[in-house]
Amino acid sequence: MKIHRYLKIVCFVALPVFFCLAYFLHENDEKHALTYFENKEYAKAFDLFEKSAKGGNVQSQYFLGHLYREGLGVPKNNIKARSWYKKAALQGNVKAQFQMGLLAMEDYDPIEAHQWLEEAASQGYLDAKINLGTLYANGIGVWQDDGAAFHWFRQAAVQGDAESQFYVGHMLLKGEGTTQNYNQALKWFEKAANQGNVDALINLGTMYAIGFGVTQDNVKAFQWFDKAARLGNERGQYSLGVMFRDGLGTKQNYDEALIWFEKAAQQRNVDAQMNLALLYSNKFKNEGKAFYWLEQAALQGDAQACLNLGVIYAKGEGILPDHVKAIMWLQKAADLGNEIAKHNLDLLSQKNN
Repeated sequence: MKIHRYLKIVCFVALPVFFCLAYFLHENDEKHALTYFENKEYAKAFDLFEKSAKGGNVQSQYFLGHLYREGLGVPKNNIKARSWYKKAALQGNVKAQFQMGLLAMEDYDPIEAHQWLEEAASQGYLDAKINLGTLYANGIGVWQDDGAAFHWFRQAAVQGDAESQFYVGHMLLKGEGTTQNYNQALKWFEKAANQGNVDALINLGTMYAIGFGVTQDNVKAFQWFDKAARLGNERGQYSLGVMFRDGLGTKQNYDEALIWFEKAAQQRNVDAQMNLALLYSNKFKNEGKAFYWLEQAALQGDAQACLNLGVIYAKGEGILPDHVKAIMWLQKAADLGNEIAKHNLDLLSQKNN
């Protein structure tokens, strides 16, 4: 009995020593694996991560899941990725919890996705907060809840995410999920805009242009539209064209208006295409380009453009009259609900009769 008890004591004492040695070895494997991973030597990284992960190293379990998910150093396998992610996630690894949420969404299991995203979000993980805000905003796997969406977007916004800052500003502007507050909306739009969020830039320009929630200020509107335009945003380019055309917040300049309308028109902005047609016709006396841009707008289904083309073909303004094309474009405009086109079709029908 004494020997038995002695053996038990020895085993009990020796276990932590063995455990510490194993832990040290697994930690060492992980460090080498991370070096291989950073050097994109994924096959070597996989071997060491697998060894370390099987020994219980949480970080290695996460990376092993990542390698399986992306097919790095090993054939892509979402089942094995999920298995290793889950091991790490259950031990509190926030990145693994987030990946479990993404995998659940890919598997059309929004309830499980929500559970894992909340686990990650509760640890402050930014992307989890953004995704939770999106789930609540759209009612995916949960009851649609603007209040909860605002809560998570605001948390992400506080952490500096520009898109979430825009969403918070938008919800404050509309009073969705929170009390309507124009001053706070402006504040969050500015935060997002200062990070280059084009939606925020456009909203700020629009608010100042029409005096919505702020004192109307064309100079500030011009500045925000200018920033959006120079980032390549077609709405910003179109709005900047309007400001130059009408001399709002800047000196009137038709040449500059033309430049910005063309940039937006080339991105299929219909309003810019229509304004180009008008500028070329009325200011630059170039009927060929006016007709081209009018046709581009019509081809995108703009009712006014279809009407104008129909009239041009009917009257032969700058081109040979074409009754068939006149009827075709007027009919397109009429089908889009344009009452003048319907009236013109009736007139042409009576004329032919």
